[in-house]
Amino acid sequence: MGGSRLVIAVLALGACGKSSGDSGLAKATTGAAGAFAAGSGDTPKTPVAPAGSGAVTPAPPADTRGADTGLAASQGLLAAMAAGDKAAARRFVPDYAACAAVPAFKRCPEVVDMLDSAWDQAVAVGADYKAATLTKSDEAIPLPGAELYLANLDGKPPLQFLAFTAENRHFAVVRLADPVKPPSTGNEMPAQTTAMSAAQARQIVDEAVARVEKDQGECEQVVDGLQAALPVAFPEEKVPQEAVPGLNTLGLCATKTARWRAAIGAGFTLLDIAPDDRLPARIVRAIAELGEYDRAINTAKALAKQFPKSGPMLTAALTFVYCRAEQYDACEASANRALADLARAKIAPTDEAVQLNRLLRATAEVVTGHPKDAIKEIAEVGKSNPRVTAAMAQARQAGEQAVAHGFYFEAVPLPQLPIGVYHLMGKAETGALVTIKLREHAGVARTFRIEAEVPGVTERSSNSVSLDAKGSQVLWVAPPLKMDFDPAIIRGPRPAQLALKVIETTKGADRAILDETMPIEVLPRDYLPLRRKVGADSMVPTYGYLGAWITPNDKAVDAFLTEAKARLPGHAFVGEQDATTPQIKALFDALKARGVSYVMDPDVTSTAHFVQRTRLPGEVLASTNAQCLEGTLLFATLMEAIGIKPIIVLVPGHAFVGWHTVAADGTKGDPLFVETTMVGGPATFEQAMAVANKRAVQELNSGAFKSGASTFIDVAQIRAQGFTAQPM
Repeated sequence: MGGSRLVIAVLALGACGKSSGDSGLAKATTGAAGAFAAGSGDTPKTPVAPAGSGAVTPAPPADTRGADTGLAASQGLLAAMAAGDKAAARRFVPDYAACAAVPAFKRCPEVVDMLDSAWDQAVAVGADYKAATLTKSDEAIPLPGAELYLANLDGKPPLQFLAFTAENRHFAVVRLADPVKPPSTGNEMPAQTTAMSAAQARQIVDEAVARVEKDQGECEQVVDGLQAALPVAFPEEKVPQEAVPGLNTLGLCATKTARWRAAIGAGFTLLDIAPDDRLPARIVRAIAELGEYDRAINTAKALAKQFPKSGPMLTAALTFVYCRAEQYDACEASANRALADLARAKIAPTDEAVQLNRLLRATAEVVTGHPKDAIKEIAEVGKSNPRVTAAMAQARQAGEQAVAHGFYFEAVPLPQLPIGVYHLMGKAETGALVTIKLREHAGVARTFRIEAEVPGVTERSSNSVSLDAKGSQVLWVAPPLKMDFDPAIIRGPRPAQLALKVIETTKGADRAILDETMPIEVLPRDYLPLRRKVGADSMVPTYGYLGAWITPNDKAVDAFLTEAKARLPGHAFVGEQDATTPQIKALFDALKARGVSYVMDPDVTSTAHFVQRTRLPGEVLASTNAQCLEGTLLFATLMEAIGIKPIIVLVPGHAFVGWHTVAADGTKGDPLFVETTMVGGPATFEQAMAVANKRAVQELNSGAFKSGASTFIDVAQIRAQGFTAQPM
């Protein structure tokens, strides 16, 4: 990977899925760097698209980067692709130094790495554009000094080359022609338009450090500024000691603003150049804030071996992990161990690690059955740190309620009701509109009634739950949608009210525990929740919900399959009873013949949003255009409809589809893959397979699936877990 470790640390933020330590962040950066956004939403994530050319511009000498003009850079890149000369192509594609001077290209520093993942795609169609000529487009480009060139060939869509200037040289990237702009999500970020020199970057870093030291800095702005400035100020492969104050400030402000990925990135970079005994614990706590509890525990074990002096602090950090995971018995036990270890290490009672573990133990005691001890501990810690008392007010209140009730009670409502996946809710694997948690403290068997309703949207549900004398219960409440409720009328988020009652009915005497009405937002059926928010820049993936968008029972799907099967020798789809590849080819070719095209969505598999607006396959067939996730779900739907088991692959900034093969395919049971976005171009099915198969192997060999940077979703498995299609 090009660029420095510092680039990895601060640009791998908001990466798709989970990662494992610094190596996972590096993998995430590589994928995210492919996001190509020069200020408009109609450019593809992968900056190098299928290309070839008859244009002839001699390649520059091996030690020369870029070209003298934008036209020459575009011609040189096109000629190199047509010739299959990757080394020559690299000289015309911007590297990190060039990208640093043009920050309007988001995550551009790693674009040269994306050349590898798209190279087969470029070579596969190069011959089709061998005779193409380049002409300058009049289209306005939202990047100062940039130029757009079109490779035109009769009967084929033009290939677009975006040329720009950096460090007095001209570079080019290639994107698919895309006259159809996708629906805006309203969340696109404005492009930056100001380049930054190394001297300016260092000034930004120094000013941010000084402002935070004087407690005058707005941490949100500080994090944004440092993320942009640090890689430019310190581009070295080995991050220098001079970067330590900036990294410390980034970690501090990222923690204050709950931007946990920024905190983790800064922390791992600091471990390499300026480790201290507390830093590993801070990294573990940040990972736990992401909801990645197993990773946090494994990271703590690994760091304890690497930094033995951090052992007591890491033990204390594990307490936070267990409490954050709501494993309160383990949290209480861990706090007791941590406090003993900290005492042996002669850590002062007023130290943050000691006070935090005491407060975490108190939090656990509220749940485990010692609420009076919890209230006392909160008060004792508050004497030395008054701010603690305010911060723990909720825990103290929960403890007081537990003492009064004789049991622990908590109600956790969702802020949104997502119609597209609501039929899946109501169990541990998928969550619920309201989660009720109960644990008996006084040794009394109890009964409860729980009523919930969203008027006008759901029926009123009424659930009874019994709690034995030493028991605990978690109840997932999801009242059913009203029989006459029409999801089609919800075209945008709509405010509503959730009415919730919890009543203890022990021995026939009703006692109201909770009776509240709270605001909630109803989301349309095409809002796909891909992540659950756990911090300001952090989310936990919920990929099982993709199964709700795989809708083989849609009437539009049946109609399309009737059309597509005419391409098969027997005029019938037979699923896994015969070779699967010819059947997938028939689907691909039928979609191509229908004119389905690929459009860019700037938020495909993005970590920026809780939901992504994603049309259902039937709607995609009607519109004949799809962004990559929509196209992937369409293919998965068609595969499942004909009896073939689909696979969805999510990589940073992109999605494609695969399927399980059978003996008749001659694959020894290995899955095959197809790049769905190539339906809309000149590529053949075989070329689209070659591109996707290579990408899948690359992701596997790089460890991206293992680290969680990329995700392999077997649809048959999520079906078995209960993730069914939306009712049609």
